[in-house]
Amino acid sequence: MSARTWQPAAVAFAAVVRTGVAPGVLALGLAVAAARASRAPDAAGTSASGPLLLWMHLPCVVLTVIAVVITLDAWPLFGRDRSGRPLLRRLTRTALDGCGMATLGGVVGAALLLAGAGAAFAFVLRWVDDFEAPRAWTRATAASNGARLDAATPRIDLRAPDGVVDAVRLNPLALFLPGHSLAPVELTLTIDGDTLAKPCIVHGNGEQLVVLLPVARVVRALSIARNAAPALALIFPPGSIELRDAQPRSRLVNLALAAACYSFAVLLVLLAACTLRAVLSFGALTTFALATIGIVALADLTPANAALTACSRARFVLAEPLAWRPTTWLAGALLTAALLPVLVTNRWRGRR
Repeated sequence: MSARTWQPAAVAFAAVVRTGVAPGVLALGLAVAAARASRAPDAAGTSASGPLLLWMHLPCVVLTVIAVVITLDAWPLFGRDRSGRPLLRRLTRTALDGCGMATLGGVVGAALLLAGAGAAFAFVLRWVDDFEAPRAWTRATAASNGARLDAATPRIDLRAPDGVVDAVRLNPLALFLPGHSLAPVELTLTIDGDTLAKPCIVHGNGEQLVVLLPVARVVRALSIARNAAPALALIFPPGSIELRDAQPRSRLVNLALAAACYSFAVLLVLLAACTLRAVLSFGALTTFALATIGIVALADLTPANAALTACSRARFVLAEPLAWRPTTWLAGALLTAALLPVLVTNRWRGRR
């Protein structure tokens, strides 16, 4: 690729970074102030810090809006009524008139600003409250006898990925068994043949149990057995049995990665703008882009919300099963829609 091909990306990237720093810092300061003001004065420690991280949505939304608007403004071929559009279109001989490369530059610039804002927020928030370091949680998978404890199945066996583990999380669904009096279910955990001395007690549906291991150890197999005839049938759906990695991860890196997930909203919105770049005027295209940001956020089409929620629960983002499929499919569909008129036109000209 020539330098002219990369010019739209460089222009959009520089404009987004240059314009987004000042409002990003202001929004970050407001988020930190709001987090500090909303912190309960008598609730110091890790239990009070999780909800404070959700204030990170404020600078992320501000930077997302700025990245979209500035990218559209930085490249004149977004919008049919921009000055200099005919001449620039002749100079830019690409499928999307340089709008695709401008989208790339805007997304990279947004990701850089968002990651920096996330890391700064985590750094500053440590002075407000020393929130819990994130951990990676991995799922245990059921063996052949299924993941249900009832009168016919007194024990379930599970496989665990190799890794040093210091805790096990159980979150079963409880169903009342007819003909039995309602009573708690006592469970015994066995890890690689070693039975834990303290049993777990499930009192009802939706109860989450975190069992701390005496010492951190490598876990390869896990068994859960009931100690008596159950009054409740316990069902363990996928993800309801997890093992916590013993190694804490970086708070700054975790929140930076979670905040950077907002850049996928920028990608979807700018791809949608590429499809209408030659149809709408710049004002209408900007209004459409702002409305699309709201639709993407409300429909939860990117994993940004899930990533920040994972941070608030002290979970490492890279180990989370985030829903990337809707984002990937939608981005592919929007890119196809943007390229389709160009492909049809080229094919028609080729036949002539």
